Amino acid sequence: MSKTLNFLFLLLLLISPCISELAAADKPPPAHELFTDGKVRTFKISVEEPGLSVLKKNDRSYVRVTISEGTNVFKDVGIHLKGMGSFRPFNEKPSFAVKFDKYVPDQEYQSLSKFMLNNSSQDPTYLAEMMATQMYRDAGLPAARVTHAFVEVNGRALGLYVLIEAMNKDFLKQHFRSAKGNLYEAYLQDIDQKLDQDSGTDTTQADLTNLLAVARITNPVERWPALEQCSKWIVISRI
Repeated sequence: MSKTLNFLFLLLLLISPCISELAAADKPPPAHELFTDGKVRTFKISVEEPGLSVLKKNDRSYVRVTISEGTNVFKDVGIHLKGMGSFRPFNEKPSFAVKFDKYVPDQEYQSLSKFMLNNSSQDPTYLAEMMATQMYRDAGLPAARVTHAFVEVNGRALGLYVLIEAMNKDFLKQHFRSAKGNLYEAYLQDIDQKLDQDSGTDTTQADLTNLLAVARITNPVERWPALEQCSKWIVISRI
């Protein structure tokens, strides 16, 4: 379980003077029904050449596919294989990133432009990601919502998946008053290392250096006031 949790609790830091306050939640968030109605939907993915050959090479490039769910049909959706320790080749049970607006501007599924389909190969319970993100929300921190889905690819049933909303700018706009900060992602890394930066124009990562300096203050009397000064630094979890 510890390895699974290490994988789950990837680190993202969002730093911006204008996003320290959570955006007002005066209406249900996008895709509220998807994550709350208890239904396990089936997503049928149809992929043709040349995209099929790309996926079979286990290439992580986006390819065009058609996705149907119930009576809903979405054409020219972008998908690519994903995963680190959980990565599985296309001919097994791969994980997918699904981006509805990759090729068709403003195309969405239940107001989501992107979500992940995780194979849960490191978690046979299929519950760790759901429980972990709920713990963050219970603590008052925004985290990706999670549900479950069945997946078929070209008629091949791949079984149960964990569906997770993407932590992209749509997610940030949902939870924060601005989405213009630096957004970092870490895989089994801490803030004393250079992190992958998903968005933001300042690429010096000086904000991480400053946060690290505060975290290394050993005297709690000094550390807590310094951390309060870092209130604009929002730490959120990603799967």
